[in-house]
Amino acid sequence: MGARVLEKHFTLDKTLEGPDHRASLSPEELVEFVKMVRRVEQYMGSTQKIPNLSETQTRRSLQKCLIAKRNIKVGEVFTSENVGAKRTGGEGIPPIYATELYNRTSDQEYAVNEIIRVPK
Repeated sequence: MGARVLEKHFTLDKTLEGPDHRASLSPEELVEFVKMVRRVEQYMGSTQKIPNLSETQTRRSLQKCLIAKRNIKVGEVFTSENVGAKRTGGEGIPPIYATELYNRTSDQEYAVNEIIRVPK
């Protein structure tokens, strides 16, 4: 939650006079408290979130890439009419780059649903 410092009182004898001794931790309890805090730090993990291998593979398998919506001939211009996006297992050009592809000319023929490659 953003805390950097924890304050906890400890005492060598909980039966001593004063308001804090009964609520304070003994040396043994303090050792356990510190261990518990360290475990919680591990449970909290890092503030830097990085996908693990299985998440990366799942994302790749679900990612859509650009495909031919219809047959495209060599020299034909890529447009939103002949280019679409489908799940390709992560192979190909992500749809976010579609507008960069539009108005460029195809340097090869594409069949319907074939993955579009970056033209030369």
